[in-house]
Amino acid sequence: FRLSMLLTLSLLPDLGDIQIFPEQRRVTKAGKEICLNYGEFSILTAWPLPWRVFSREQLYNAAWGEDYELGTNTVDNTIWRLRN
Repeated sequence: FRLSMLLTLSLLPDLGDIQIFPEQRRVTKAGKEICLNYGEFSILTAWPLPWRVFSREQLYNAAWGEDYELGTNTVDNTIWRLRN
């Protein structure tokens, strides 16, 4: 899953004034850099196909490279932070 994610980074959707620079692990919005932690950046770049739905387990595995533990709110909290 991580390899397919990396291979599709060049297919990231148009996000308006948000630009993603995968090689430098940087994100800007309207030209201003946004500070994202490792998990936030990994989840953001796990969405190269906007019409694809990911499970919590898939997002957790893509971001942290480990098995998802049921009951954890890590993915929910990370997505909440990205939306704000």
